[in-house]
Amino acid sequence: MTPLPMQRYGTGATLVLALHGFLGSGRNLSAFARALVERVPDVRVATVTLRGHADAPRLGPAPTYEVLAQDVCAVVAEADRVVLVGHSLGGRVALVASARSPRRLPVVLLDIAPGPICAADTEQVLRVLLAAPDRAPSRTSMMAVLTEAGLSEPLAAWLSMNLVRTEGGVAWNIDRARLATLHETETHRDLWPLVQGSDVPILACVRGGASPFVSDPEARRLEAHGARVTTVSGAGHLLHVEAKEATADAVAAALASPSLPRP
Repeated sequence: MTPLPMQRYGTGATLVLALHGFLGSGRNLSAFARALVERVPDVRVATVTLRGHADAPRLGPAPTYEVLAQDVCAVVAEADRVVLVGHSLGGRVALVASARSPRRLPVVLLDIAPGPICAADTEQVLRVLLAAPDRAPSRTSMMAVLTEAGLSEPLAAWLSMNLVRTEGGVAWNIDRARLATLHETETHRDLWPLVQGSDVPILACVRGGASPFVSDPEARRLEAHGARVTTVSGAGHLLHVEAKEATADAVAAALASPSLPRP
């Protein structure tokens, strides 16, 4: 199995595997990883890039959460103490990886929950992304294509991180069609039966106060499952970027949970 691209921060005994969101990469979590290591000296953080994204291995013709989770389980197979921290797609992959692991790895969710997702905004982004040309003369010209199709400049700039230089310009470094299939088949999937049936330990969910991704009913259900739910006031879905310090504080508090395995 081809290993996932990974960046490491810190040298602590507990491995925190940080999983990014849809259409992102491990480097999206680099600043958050550094902030977390500063707060919790006993952890080391590895930010990985999930299959199908950036320079990770490609997706097959039938992409599922289980496919991505299998890679995650392989990464942590020989680590003694592991916590999975996942943002958005990464959080849902973390839940599946925990259920597949005989150790039932503890999970911290960043602005995501096990229930089905209503992601109309993501579907619009995918429509624009799929309609974009395979190549363009420059990053700027590709960004212009995206903004002319209705995406904001910050969103177009973020998506352009998935472009690589080629002879004569830039090209997409992601399989847009298979990522769209992953989104179409898995986004509306209810993971609560898996979470409860496998007794997945969710330490915490940190949600953005301005984000619709974790509703109040979902938050209450998470609390009933034993998760500590923290709301970061004013933050949106990208809370680890918009409110990095507050998000790192909340995750650090979750890692202090007495239920977390210790040396």
